[in-house]
Amino acid sequence: MTTKLALAGAVLTLAGASSLAAQAATQAPAKPAAQAAAQAPAKAAPDTHHVAMAHSGTQKPFVATRARIEHAQRILARRGLYKGKVTGKVNDDFTSALRQYQETEKLSATGQLDSATWESLMKAEKSAKTEKSPSR
Repeated sequence: MTTKLALAGAVLTLAGASSLAAQAATQAPAKPAAQAAAQAPAKAAPDTHHVAMAHSGTQKPFVATRARIEHAQRILARRGLYKGKVTGKVNDDFTSALRQYQETEKLSATGQLDSATWESLMKAEKSAKTEKSPSR
């Protein structure tokens, strides 16, 4: 009796598998990844600029968020390098001011807000605040 039940279960399993195979055969063939990507709706551009940095370990890549770009614009404006509106968005004036700052600070002059430039701007801002605070 147990053998008959096991055999019946195996037949049902095979029947189910052949049914799935038949369904797959009647469906349209899968599209290649490139074709599927081309037909996918375009996503809106994110409001950040990702700068992939070669990091060791588990560090995340630096992301130039809108807040960071806005902060950098303010710092560059105080230094007299950025003359545009502080918007938090990358524009030609910002790229030019950033490139000029990078050249002055002996950084790679890419015009992009990368981690090295961000760290340099933060150090410059901190030292500017220290110089302005009254000595006791």
